[in-house]
Amino acid sequence: WSSQSAASGTESNSGAKINIYQKEDHAAWDSTVLGIEVDDVGKAVEELANIDVHVEMLPGTDSKGIAHDLDMGDAAWFRAPAGNWVCVSNEL
Repeated sequence: WSSQSAASGTESNSGAKINIYQKEDHAAWDSTVLGIEVDDVGKAVEELANIDVHVEMLPGTDSKGIAHDLDMGDAAWFRAPAGNWVCVSNEL
């Protein structure tokens, strides 16, 4: 499945959805390159913190770094070691 023409999506056997956005080069991107759908963004942020992955505190996010949008659901972003943005959200 794919929600955008510039993205490739897949779904695991357990129903987890992952979107990977295409890019022409291997430099870090300034927008989301990988989106992972989770049931509970707050719980995912806590689990990431437990393994020393820290969510970015972006404009419009709450004290945990979670953006709440009535149309798009909750989302939080962190940077992968290569500098790319990764998003965990409850809507892809």
